[in-house]
Amino acid sequence: YDALLDPSFLEVFPKDAVIHYVGKRSGAHSATQEEINRLLLSYALQGKNVVRLKGGDPFVFGRGGEELITLINHNITYEIIPGVSSLNAGSSFAGFPLTHRGLSRQVLIMDGHTVLSEETDWTWFAKFKGTIALFMGTASLPKIAKLLLQHGSDPDLPVALVENAS
Repeated sequence: YDALLDPSFLEVFPKDAVIHYVGKRSGAHSATQEEINRLLLSYALQGKNVVRLKGGDPFVFGRGGEELITLINHNITYEIIPGVSSLNAGSSFAGFPLTHRGLSRQVLIMDGHTVLSEETDWTWFAKFKGTIALFMGTASLPKIAKLLLQHGSDPDLPVALVENAS
């Protein structure tokens, strides 16, 4: 199970279930993605029913795609039951829409861990006419804000910071 799950979830697991914590937090990974993929595959090949419990949507920075490829490559039958991404939950709980007629007709989702290390076109980002959602970017936020302003972003642009949403 994932680091984003509330620990009370453990109470609903069957008593005879084999439980592996494979959570990842910034700088603290209890297992590599390769180890997680091997665990999924190992139990599935033993004929076990495997549940990969993740917080949010496994396909929005959740490594769900990598895990799915592992299953597909080994002809493992699977079912995906997506959760609600913090992108949607956060904006809804905070009471602001991601898109709004006349203001924002598109959404850009960025990974705050790697956006600073890649060749990022900051001028393009600064002029983006829509909502920018930055995931896992709390530590990088001051530098990202500075770069956006240096490359022409409107200093009066409204900004919302939502952390630990849902």
